[in-house]
Amino acid sequence: MAGLGVRLLRPAHKGKPERAGAALFKPLRQLIESVNQTLPG
Repeated sequence: MAGLGVRLLRPAHKGKPERAGAALFKPLRQLIESVNQTLPG
């Protein structure tokens, strides 16, 4: 993926500072997970 210019975002390791954009992606992830849980199987 690096050859295509794609950079994956993941949580920071324990004891390290949060990565840029973490404040944006946390609420978005919660929203996506809640929608997935409410959808019928």
